[in-house]
Amino acid sequence: MRFMFIMFLILMVGMGCQTDHTSVQDGPPLLVVVSVDGLNPQDLDIAQQQGFDLPHLTSFIEQGSYATGVVGVIPTVTYPSHATLITGVLPAEHGILANKMFNPQAKRDNAWYWFSEDLQVPTLLDVAKQAGRRTANVQWPVTVGADIDYNIPAYWRFDDANDVKIMRVITTPQLLNELEQALGTLILDQSIEQTQERFNIAKYLLTNKTIDVMLIHLPVYDSQTHQYGHGDLQALATLAELDQSMGVLEALLETITDGHYVLAIVSDHGFYNANVTVHLNALLYQAGLIELDDQGRVSHWDAFAWGHGGGSTIMLAQPDDPVLTKRVEDYLTELANNKMFGIATVLTADELSRMGGVQTGFYVEAEPGYRFSDGLDTMQAIEPLPQVKGEHGQLPSRPAMYSSFLLKGEGIPVGQSLGVINILDIAPTLAGILQLDWQTQGQDVLADKHTWVKQK
Repeated sequence: MRFMFIMFLILMVGMGCQTDHTSVQDGPPLLVVVSVDGLNPQDLDIAQQQGFDLPHLTSFIEQGSYATGVVGVIPTVTYPSHATLITGVLPAEHGILANKMFNPQAKRDNAWYWFSEDLQVPTLLDVAKQAGRRTANVQWPVTVGADIDYNIPAYWRFDDANDVKIMRVITTPQLLNELEQALGTLILDQSIEQTQERFNIAKYLLTNKTIDVMLIHLPVYDSQTHQYGHGDLQALATLAELDQSMGVLEALLETITDGHYVLAIVSDHGFYNANVTVHLNALLYQAGLIELDDQGRVSHWDAFAWGHGGGSTIMLAQPDDPVLTKRVEDYLTELANNKMFGIATVLTADELSRMGGVQTGFYVEAEPGYRFSDGLDTMQAIEPLPQVKGEHGQLPSRPAMYSSFLLKGEGIPVGQSLGVINILDIAPTLAGILQLDWQTQGQDVLADKHTWVKQK
């Protein structure tokens, strides 16, 4: 039934059918996709129960279509999830396996998956551009070097003025100069203060450029929830602020398109609360699976934790070695049987691969109340946190990890619940709104993967 409705939604918008509230103009509508990082569908209710007014975000429920939950990818973190949102395939296929790149010997200096060339399949914007549509991006993950008409990628390195210099090089030529002349000095970082700047950039581009599809990433709710905890008033207050900005954006879209637009709100994961950190690499060191030199740096490793907060991939140096694999599996099982280490689940390489994650190693999931770190700055295995922190990275089947999907605008059914969907549903649905040829393998876009590979 879910698949049937997704396809009905695509066909209805693409064919220009009428809905209860609007008639569809010729050609596909302007599509703006806004990612509210970390937004679980229940968070809107929680915020309202705490006295926050969210008239614009909640209007999607009555005036548009919405999912009651979106089952995400493994790991449930920002970069793999955002890559799946615009490719419709799992991390093992699109190639973005985590936020940060695997870096056991600290040779990459905290490098993230910033670069679009790491994507192994086309994105929604690739397909749109190939079809002659004009594309724009306001700091969506994994977009450095992407072929986007107006591209302001997500990137940071030094947390100082040098980042802005780098942004001038990797942004569409002369675009930052134009934006600064119009909007003043730009921050262009991941700070809370930069949220309104992202909206201002989006509004400027929509007003002054010809655009058919735009992506916008807003990390502020995620950063606040990490800092203060899920359900905290300071974190929820950011939703009220985002709500007001969303209302301004929607009013602009209505004006500049005469109603010929679709606004989509997506997210990448939900949250749970943790008050204990488990340092997995400290445990692997204690088991003799990691060796350090006299300066405390990794000199050799047989198994190493690649942390994702509420989960961690345990990488093996020799994944084809059955003796090492059995040794690590037995040790992880031993840790999981000891409740003090907060391990809820241990997935084998086969199980992890079937879920579309890393093809080798193991995945450990944290119990609620626990989070994992892959740092080696302490050999203390368990560390109580001074205050509750919001976390994610648990298995995508947990409702707390569900992300959001809301649609509103021309041709979108009114007051229609999609139920719980899969994150793989979203890219084909957005492509259908844009009337793009989105090829899939098999009969069901909810489960099957795309087979066409980006031409380098």
